[in-house]
Amino acid sequence: MSVDRPLERKTILITRERQQQLAVAKKVRARGGIPLAFPCLELEPKLDNIKKAIATLRQGDHVIFTSSNGVHCFSRACERLPAEVLEGMHVCAVGSQTAKALREIGIESSIVGDPPSQKGLIHAFEQAGIPHRAFFFRAEKGSDQLVRFLREHGCETHLVVAYRMRCPTSDASHIVEMIKRGEIDAVLLGSALTVHHYAHRIGHPELASRPVLVVISEQAAEQAKRDGLHVQVVAKTASFDAMLDALEHYFAQQEREDHDTA
Repeated sequence: MSVDRPLERKTILITRERQQQLAVAKKVRARGGIPLAFPCLELEPKLDNIKKAIATLRQGDHVIFTSSNGVHCFSRACERLPAEVLEGMHVCAVGSQTAKALREIGIESSIVGDPPSQKGLIHAFEQAGIPHRAFFFRAEKGSDQLVRFLREHGCETHLVVAYRMRCPTSDASHIVEMIKRGEIDAVLLGSALTVHHYAHRIGHPELASRPVLVVISEQAAEQAKRDGLHVQVVAKTASFDAMLDALEHYFAQQEREDHDTA
């Protein structure tokens, strides 16, 4: 490893849902790292829920998506083009990645959270105005912060469970053995639920904490603490680029400290 390329030859575990592995793997390779897939999330769409919501969508004025997974599940449930289903609606995205997923199905977001979070969307609504009636498509387990804010400000908010993320049941023994042998340098954990599933799949907090654990947010760090995990790196903003930036800084700092004590 060099200070200029701190991730060079570092094996980095990617715990995202299987369909989302490739994009993060490319980011890791671009920085010299070796990505290793270990999905700790498995997507289960709730198409019936979405179809029921679509049938009454015209009663609202805003539609809110807080993940690209929600966008993809919505698109699968549509019997017409998604852009036709949402024509005339104010479509809101939690951040740039969700907005990108919407563009890929022909929909431009009228409001995008910045920073990419429910807090970012709350700030955007404070600036743009509160919806009268909104349909909020999200995962089964997620923050209620935005829902509470909208309802407290008089918005009739319909929460639609578009999908759930379950813990994969595939064999994890090969990853466990690699961790025991010290062959995994870092683990990227992109949500609080991912943290919980990672801890469950590895099975022992001390072992799961041997690689450098990188989390996407303070919320994920709090979940790690509840699961008995030791987190070394917390991203400054909620993105995988920020996670990798923070990990590079961590390894570069370790390299400098090792050099100073040599």
